[in-house]
Formats: sequence, C-alpha cells, structure tokens
Amino acid sequence: MSSLETQGEDTEQEQSEVGLLKTVNALKLAYPDSGITFETLSSFSLLPEEIREHADTGQIQLIVTGIRGGFQEVYLGSNTVRILKAAGHIPVLVIPKEANVKIPKRLGFVTDFTSAFTGVQLNYLHFFTTRHQSKLVVLHPDTPSEMNRLQQMHKRQLDLELAVLQPEMQRIKEFENLTDTL
Repeated sequence: MSSLETQGEDTEQEQSEVGLLKTVNALKLAYPDSGITFETLSSFSLLPEEIREHADTGQIQLIVTGIRGGFQEVYLGSNTVRILKAAGHIPVLVIPKEANVKIPKRLGFVTDFTSAFTGVQLNYLHFFTTRHQSKLVVLHPDTPSEMNRLQQMHKRQLDLELAVLQPEMQRIKEFENLTDTL
C-alpha cells in the first residue's frame, strides 16, 4: 500500500471520528439529563463482523441505525438486514432518513409472555415511557386462562416490574392491526 493510500485512509478515519464526535456532542446538548452514555466506533471493516465482535462484549445495549431508501422503496435495505442479523440479542432501532419524529403519546409493547424479560428491555420501556410521559400499552394475544404456567409467571414478572408505569394491558385478537389497536 502506498503512503498516499495510507494518508487517504487516515484522513477518512479522522473525518469519520470528527463527525461522530459532533453528533454525540449535539445529542448531549439536546438531551443533557438523558442518562445515556454514548460510545462511538469508526471502522472501515465489514459492518456485520464489527457488530458481532462488539456485541459479544455485552457492553452494547442498543444499536441505532438509519436507512436511506425509506420504507416505500424497500422495506429494509441490505445493510439494515445485515445489522439486524449481526446484532443477535441486541435491540436495533431503525430510523428512516425521512423520519418525522414526534413524541409518542402511547407506546406499544407486544408480547406473548413466552420469554422472560431482560433488564435491558424493561429499562428501555421505563426510559421511553417516563421520558416522554407516554402511556404504555402491553399488547398480548391470550387471556390469563389461556396461558400456560410459564406465560403466567412471565406476566406476573412484567406486572411487578412495570407497576410504577401503570401500563394498560390489552388483549389483541389474531390478525388484528396493531397500529389501529394503539
């Protein structure tokens, strides 16, 4: 590799790091009391490999990514699909370029109670609900009498963990439109 190529890569790396630092500083100024710690990574390796490598450390709680094409053209772009696959158990927030963000009045959490809830999941529910003073709606398909023991245990866990938020528990019917329900 020539010294000119190395200099070009160094310049791109520096520009990337400066851009990330500006973004983080803008977020910290806009949300000084968020309690969120930002860590950035500027890498020129393959994105899925980089995500897998860092996801395995257990230090990443949320991946936020943008999408350029929008949802009209293609539901998810190829890079977004790669990120989702590489992220494994880490939640991924995908934001379209054309997004018009509004503070949500109601937040929906859909579950069938078949899995236990992690601290990270519950922390996000608490954070977004209290931060935006939103109403949390827990949408689920079964009545308590239709749930098996494991589901009933997970429901009790969720009831206890979210009691302070006073969520609305709402049963959804099969094939019901979740957007209309919310």
